[in-house]
Amino acid sequence: RTLMPGLIDCHVHVLHSEVNIRFLEAMPLTLLTARAATRLRAMLDRGFTTVRDTGGCDWGIKEGVAQGHLVGPRLFIAGQSIGPTGGHSDGRRRTDFDSGGCSCCNGLQFKSAIADGSDEVRKAAREQMRQGADHVKIMMSGGVASPYDPLDSLQFSEGEIRAAVEEATA
Repeated sequence: RTLMPGLIDCHVHVLHSEVNIRFLEAMPLTLLTARAATRLRAMLDRGFTTVRDTGGCDWGIKEGVAQGHLVGPRLFIAGQSIGPTGGHSDGRRRTDFDSGGCSCCNGLQFKSAIADGSDEVRKAAREQMRQGADHVKIMMSGGVASPYDPLDSLQFSEGEIRAAVEEATA
């Protein structure tokens, strides 16, 4: 047995229980939550007493842990990650025309928000803060889980970045 201070993990995804995030499209919120409960418990069992979720976890999961309904580490959440149309946060297929859909029947809806231009980025950041986010996550480049953007693509202008930073600071 070892006694040590609790560990902090600064980059987790509580709700992303699939490597292929497309599988989340067919996952109802109830199953997504049940899987999150298992992941949270495993984080705690590995010694992580605090984690920073960097996209996807909402205030309901955070509050569930805080109230003792779910066993897990203390959560600091970003809510949805924010990115531009066609960027790392845009998980739509090329045949999809909007980001609509039922969030109760599609776990992928919790992953990210799309915002183009400084005003939309500001509004998206404010919405995440309104929803209980502790910090704002913006997608600055492509990613391995993105369907159409290269890893080295730059995705936000300085004005868009400034808008997100100002809102997070406020």
